[in-house]
Amino acid sequence: MTSEITDGMLRDIMPNLPAAKRQLYLPFLNEAMREFEIANYLRASAFLAQLAHESAELRYFEEIASGKAYEGRKDLGNTQPGDGVKYKGHGPIQITGRANHTACGKALGLDLVNNPTLITEPPNAFRSAGWFWDTRGLNALADQRLFKAITKKINGGFNGLADRQKYYDRALRIIPEDLDMGTANLNVPPDEEHGDVTPATIAAAPGAAGAPTASPTTTTTTITTTTIPAEATAGAGAAFEAGDAGACAADGSVASSTSGD
Repeated sequence: MTSEITDGMLRDIMPNLPAAKRQLYLPFLNEAMREFEIANYLRASAFLAQLAHESAELRYFEEIASGKAYEGRKDLGNTQPGDGVKYKGHGPIQITGRANHTACGKALGLDLVNNPTLITEPPNAFRSAGWFWDTRGLNALADQRLFKAITKKINGGFNGLADRQKYYDRALRIIPEDLDMGTANLNVPPDEEHGDVTPATIAAAPGAAGAPTASPTTTTTTITTTTIPAEATAGAGAAFEAGDAGACAADGSVASSTSGD
């Protein structure tokens, strides 16, 4: 029986992620997957596929865009001047907006209201992704192979679906079907506000638009963002994909992806 995601699996699913980053991230990735019960073959495959697309293979944990586009977005909880910039997308699944940072921080025991970049640090980054996954009920959808429905929950539409599907198909080939990671029995209760997406409801979903891009970072024990030239963004996945999104707002609005190269 396979009990964790290995370096070889992560390398084969995300070949553009440097070896040093794989070694740094794997303990935190496996721990977060156990904590939020993303612990079997189908759940792990869907989760890693979505993260691969959203963060350009775990290379970007903070949006490269300034966040000014989010200013005044009450649907994201951005009610104070400067909230758009302060609460732009953070983490591998892009927690975006004051409301999402507040809810995520409360669940994980982090002060994300005053320090939103805490979820760009590896120990917290993967927990933030696990929290988002769990509160949107995505394990249940993964168990049913409803990958398109998962995409709608994360993206707000179906932007980048072909790329996400590419990673999903790859993960399904690479991760052993006997994967059983166990759980840490620390699951956050589902967020009832968001409800479930069914095959019947996803067909008419609108495409998401206007999501920003993301900036690389260098990592020691934390991630520090640096500027990236525009030409380097070509073909990098959701982190640089116009109209893409990495995390839904509390009401299903969209966010985006980011940092760590």
